[in-house]
Amino acid sequence: MITNGGYRQRPESFALRRGEATGYFFEMLGAMLSGRAPLSATLLFYVALVIAACAFAALLYSLWPPEAPNATQDKYDVSELTWDTSSRDFKDLSRYTKLERLSLSNTEITNLKALIPMTELRVLDISGTRVADLSPLSELENLTELRAYETQVVDLAPLSRLKNLRVLLLDSTLITDLAPLQGLPQLTELGISETKVSDLGPLSTLTELTELNADNTGVSDISPLGSLHRLKRLYLSDTQVAQVAPLRGISELKLLNLTNTPVTDEGLLADRKNLKIIRTS
Repeated sequence: MITNGGYRQRPESFALRRGEATGYFFEMLGAMLSGRAPLSATLLFYVALVIAACAFAALLYSLWPPEAPNATQDKYDVSELTWDTSSRDFKDLSRYTKLERLSLSNTEITNLKALIPMTELRVLDISGTRVADLSPLSELENLTELRAYETQVVDLAPLSRLKNLRVLLLDSTLITDLAPLQGLPQLTELGISETKVSDLGPLSTLTELTELNADNTGVSDISPLGSLHRLKRLYLSDTQVAQVAPLRGISELKLLNLTNTPVTDEGLLADRKNLKIIRTS
């Protein structure tokens, strides 16, 4: 290696390895600027080329800066949401298309059309609202839990296609007909208390049902429940049920509320040591 005033000259036969070219260039540039290296036309050309490239890159950056994260889009890309009960503005609700859990409980919402795009929704709470029409939910086939108690709901037909429903709470609503529910094989918990339902016939096919709350309804005949062998908790207080004989074959029954009923044959269940019967009057 030959040196000239502290500047390392590159031999003609020297082959630059990958990664050394850049270092070599800047070494020469530094030597040139310090006056230790001769200024050649080739070197000046490369210096001008680099400066031009840097200027061009700066221009491109100013014209098309890197995209910042889309904060607006990220806002709607969530899987769980509880709507502010003080808000009356639901115009953006339909933009939350990735939701899996949504609570609209005790809000001012009256129409569920904004939920139509939420095909991934699994848990929905609309309790304590003025919602009356469940039609927008008919295509939400991934729905497993619907809390619609204390609403204005009357017709359950839109729920007949929701085969994955497991929890359905309809207490304190205006429903009278349970027929649309007979095709929901996965249903495990059903609440119909404080309603005008009187016929439990449609429930006879819901063999996965483990809990039924029929307190304060028009029910008097519970024979359709005899086929529900997985039933564990049954609430029949303030009804006209007079006979519990249909329940003798349900060995898994753990709790039976007969408060304020005219039942006369509860003795038929006396041999059930694991069954707790509530009977205050």
